[in-house]
Amino acid sequence: LWEPLPSNIGNLRSIRELHLDHNNFHKEIPDGMGELSNLFLLNLAVNELTGEIPSSLSRMSSLEELILDVNFLHGTVPIEVSNMP
Repeated sequence: LWEPLPSNIGNLRSIRELHLDHNNFHKEIPDGMGELSNLFLLNLAVNELTGEIPSSLSRMSSLEELILDVNFLHGTVPIEVSNMP
């Protein structure tokens, strides 16, 4: 794939794991991703994502594992995300 992550991805509220690694997704992580409140694992590794890690990910109240390595993200991890359990 060579597409951005869909902006309506937050509509998948009942999923528990999302493995989207190795897909050549590009552009930024959409803010709507934070609506995935039942998600406990999000793997976006080895894509071509850019921009900063959005603070909206802190709304993912069940998130236990966030994998973002091998992308083109920059900046610091938002404090709201780094303070998650």
